[in-house]
Amino acid sequence: MSPPITRLPPELLASVFEHLASEERTLIAMASPYWYELVKGLWPALKTKPNKLLDWAAETGSLSLMKRSKKWGATDFDRALRGAAYGGHIDGMKLAKKWGATDFGEAMVCAACGGQVESLKHLKKWGATCFLGAAKAAASQWQFESVRLLEEWDVESIM
Repeated sequence: MSPPITRLPPELLASVFEHLASEERTLIAMASPYWYELVKGLWPALKTKPNKLLDWAAETGSLSLMKRSKKWGATDFDRALRGAAYGGHIDGMKLAKKWGATDFGEAMVCAACGGQVESLKHLKKWGATCFLGAAKAAASQWQFESVRLLEEWDVESIM
């Protein structure tokens, strides 16, 4: 059964969408083929931004939307890795890595700022070594568990 909103007349939906910013319409358009056709029908000049959808999907942990955004042309997998790391979404991190993300250092800083210890552990396994920089970033966000872990790793790397 389709959601009730899909049964509204396009004119009413257009009226609602008029109150949204272009970026918000873009995100709605990229939610599903149904919404894409509806929004593009109402605003043919609207530019869809698959990397914007990928960012949002990674940060929120939506693997299905990450896959859809890639299918629609998203290519900024390092940014997706950083977003997933910040949000603590390990599966999203793995998917971004599988697609070619390699900026594990910046992702480590993002995970540290988000206080995502499990993300930090994965990034260390993948070769990230910017422990001190990530610890400073974590401290600026009051993420003391991350700071302790990163400082411990930094000391180990010196020994």
